Amino acid sequence: MEKFLKRLELTVMVISVIMIIVSFTSLVNSVKLVNTASSFVGRVSSIGESGIYVTYVYNGKLYENVHLNTGALWRDEGDTIRLYYDETKLQPIRDNVILWVVPLMLLVFGALLLFGIGKLYLQQIAVDIEYALAEKGKRINAIVNHTGYNAKKGKYFIECSYTAENGKIYVFNSRLLDKSYDDIYFPGDSINVLVNKKNYRIYLVDQDKKYLKKVIYC
Repeated sequence: MEKFLKRLELTVMVISVIMIIVSFTSLVNSVKLVNTASSFVGRVSSIGESGIYVTYVYNGKLYENVHLNTGALWRDEGDTIRLYYDETKLQPIRDNVILWVVPLMLLVFGALLLFGIGKLYLQQIAVDIEYALAEKGKRINAIVNHTGYNAKKGKYFIECSYTAENGKIYVFNSRLLDKSYDDIYFPGDSINVLVNKKNYRIYLVDQDKKYLKKVIYC
């Protein structure tokens, strides 16, 4: 499940990047069209599955039921619509609905991309801390208080404590785990914890003894 979610997050980020590029390009082209092309008012004559049909007069000539592949969701029959004329194709390209739809798309997909980047950044920080503790951390033997279950996340955890030389008691919680350790660790058992020598609040509960041989004792 966790691998699926990571792949889903990566897919959403890739799609967001593509949509941002497409939307930005479309917005630039639309703004350029508005600033350079001739504009006039037409009327929606009918609405089809693939777009709308408009009727308009250009240079004294009447054009009826010209298909326009845009804006079908925002238009009704009889609505007036401002069109921008592309002289190279001699047909209307799009109405100015894109000038507010595209920025909205940029905002939505930009927010999704920033969320994904932020999450990856936080995950990388956690990985960096983990490696730092594995290479330079201090190993202590904490005592297991209990193993628990986080119903909201659907994962397990281990809570343990350690009494320092000055008598201060530190309580540590493992990261959320995919499996239960209640048949491996019992209350009162010893468990390895890697801590920052200067700040015991930076720690890693090594329930699998994964980093036991990497620790530099100090």
